Amino acid sequence: MNRLKQNDLYVSLSKKVETLGFKLFCDFGKEKDSTKSNNLYISISILNKKNELIEIWDEGFLTIATILVFIDRKERIKFFSWKDKEFLEDIYWIINQLDNYQKKV
Repeated sequence: MNRLKQNDLYVSLSKKVETLGFKLFCDFGKEKDSTKSNNLYISISILNKKNELIEIWDEGFLTIATILVFIDRKERIKFFSWKDKEFLEDIYWIINQLDNYQKKV
């Protein structure tokens, strides 16, 4: 998680969030909605001053996640990098949504 937080893209997102007075929450752990899964994920969420997820009308909540460790039924383990294409695109999407928000404020 330290490497993610030191990445230029994450730093850029962090500065944008701070400028807007929001909070950047980065979490690592098991899947929230499944008690049977042992897979591990990393997530990034943008929270307002009330610690609520920010929702952009017609776009969704400003939260993303990607799998880091997959464990199958035979307990075989597969590791993934947080630098996967989709996760990076999602970070850019959040930055873009925050840019659009900033233009309206």
